[in-house]
Amino acid sequence: IRDYREVNMTELRCGEVEQVLGAPVETLSENFQSMTAEATIYINGWMNIAQAGGRYWVAKSFQGNTYAQATAYKTSQPSVVSWFITNPVTISAQKVLSFQSAMAHWTHATTDTPLEVYYSTDYDGTNLTTATWTRITNATLPASTGVNYAFVNSGNINLPVEAGKSCVIGFKYWGTSSKTTSICIDNISITAAK
Repeated sequence: IRDYREVNMTELRCGEVEQVLGAPVETLSENFQSMTAEATIYINGWMNIAQAGGRYWVAKSFQGNTYAQATAYKTSQPSVVSWFITNPVTISAQKVLSFQSAMAHWTHATTDTPLEVYYSTDYDGTNLTTATWTRITNATLPASTGVNYAFVNSGNINLPVEAGKSCVIGFKYWGTSSKTTSICIDNISITAAK
């Protein structure tokens, strides 16, 4: 090699897994019990993306319960942004999202929301920054005053997507080298409204 510009590395790095957004499904349910603790989470049809800071959602286990966790703990990066995006869900009728989330070792500002939840009808698995992401603001999320690792229920959230379309749900964690709160999610479900 005479010059670094001659190096053309286009394949996945060692240890990376190719992720492809799945085809739309009618419902979904994920409790992470089949995941291996301490491993990066890869679910067929879902996407686990380290947008900034090189951190992915990983499986954690405590007292027999396995869940997904994102954190900026012990990072030197100025920004950590980690996305966990579901398989697309067809909105053939009103669909309801629910999940559980928890925090641990809160170091963000008390008004920060290190976990943000979005939906998108135009995310195709490759256009993370150009897709339209609409924030879901009526979910109950962990707060700075909560108890470490105490999961809270999001409540039942009617997805405001018109019939005939499909959407993905994006769980976005953000942190910094000084805002290192850990966020956990579990028991993600999208079902038809009753």
